[in-house]
Amino acid sequence: MNAPTATYRVQLHPGFGFAEVAELAGYLARLGISHVYLSPVLQATPGSMHGYDVVDHARLRDDFGGRPAFDAMAAQLTRHGLSVVVDVVPNHMAVPTPVRLNTALWSVLRDGPTSPYARWFDVDWSGGNHAVLMPVLAERITAGPGRRRTGPALRRPRIPGTCRNRAVAAAGPAGPPVVPAGLVAGGR
Repeated sequence: MNAPTATYRVQLHPGFGFAEVAELAGYLARLGISHVYLSPVLQATPGSMHGYDVVDHARLRDDFGGRPAFDAMAAQLTRHGLSVVVDVVPNHMAVPTPVRLNTALWSVLRDGPTSPYARWFDVDWSGGNHAVLMPVLAERITAGPGRRRTGPALRRPRIPGTCRNRAVAAAGPAGPPVVPAGLVAGGR
């Protein structure tokens, strides 16, 4: 692969997937583009318009045509001398229900370090009871002998200083603005 000399970023969404990018190949080549930067490409929550709520990091997004459409697009880009760069960000992930939409995450939340996906996530398992707490869960996920829960209902967090699930920085009594743990002001 050659080093990029000119990249062109394409924000994919339902209605503009891999086939539509393939149609741009000739135009992009005439512009002098060397690499087409695609974002995001992985399977997202059904109906997602932005795609940053990934539910399966091992699958190309179905509503963009999946693997067959990706391969066809890549072949068309290659015919025009273009390469592909994809945006894969592990923390672009959704916590969807039903559980089947993101089995890896729910497995880690339920089974902790014994989950087959435990190493996928940056979790410090050395703490006390190996709990992974999330502000959107209405209750703990438990799995006891002979009993497996598929996950609790999700709820919107009620955290002081937040508005529409985005943290609002508030001056703390000791100085600089404070953002509640687990939330990022202005983040996606």
